[in-house]
Amino acid sequence: LTYLRLMNLTVGLLINFGAATLKEGLHRIVNDLPISASPRLRVNQSQP
Repeated sequence: LTYLRLMNLTVGLLINFGAATLKEGLHRIVNDLPISASPRLRVNQSQP
């Protein structure tokens, strides 16, 4: 969306008021998501 780029924002909400429910009409928009250096999933290992 243009206003996200012009205001230098990375996250915004797009709301479709014509949808049957708010849950169906709500969309999260993410622009230029930085790549994280941390792993996506951590596994806890138990120690014997």
